[in-house]
Amino acid sequence: MCSWAPVQQNFSVEDETELANLPYIGDDQAQEDVSFLEELLNNYDGRLHGNFPFDFDEELVVQLVEEVANQWP
Repeated sequence: MCSWAPVQQNFSVEDETELANLPYIGDDQAQEDVSFLEELLNNYDGRLHGNFPFDFDEELVVQLVEEVANQWP
């Protein structure tokens, strides 16, 4: 969770190691600077909040939901 609060002095903190979210860029800007998002993710070593560290197979989730629905109608 990220939050913001006004402070009366400066605090030194470590750099973020994980990108909290992808910024919105309009279609025009996306066409002008094609590599922007790629460079942004490279700066964070590809770590984006919510990404799984493995390939997520949606087929397994579908099977799980169907089985749960069959067991508890």
